[in-house]
Amino acid sequence: MQHSTQRPDPFGRLMSDDGSQSRFQNLTDIYALQGTVGPDGENQADDIAKVEILMDQLGEIDLSQTDGPTGYYGERLKQAVQRFQKKSGLAESGRVAPADPTIRAIRRALEETHPSNTGPRDGGISHPAATPSTPPLAGPPGLSGTV
Repeated sequence: MQHSTQRPDPFGRLMSDDGSQSRFQNLTDIYALQGTVGPDGENQADDIAKVEILMDQLGEIDLSQTDGPTGYYGERLKQAVQRFQKKSGLAESGRVAPADPTIRAIRRALEETHPSNTGPRDGGISHPAATPSTPPLAGPPGLSGTV
């Protein structure tokens, strides 16, 4: 019997260290999408996870319902993006692309909400080094503030 070690994924959930569950690889810059998320987009899992995290931070979806980001684009995420786009006076396409008006509006909205943090650059994961004067952004459910 082979013993598998566990390590936290970017959201603090335990996962196998054998690489079989390394679903999200590039969540370092939450605003940097590699492709378009949405109808007719490339819909890469990392990009979808970023948009899910951003929509959660904006209150448009609740990631506790799915135990964190799923990496899958569907009606739930499309509707969340469309709600945000409507509130922001943008075309309600349900799409988010690199450097498009929607991702810029998301960044602006989060910077207004969290001015000392300038938004969830690290995927909303809180770090022990954060000081009380600049509290970390809330991450997906189940995080205790350490990784």
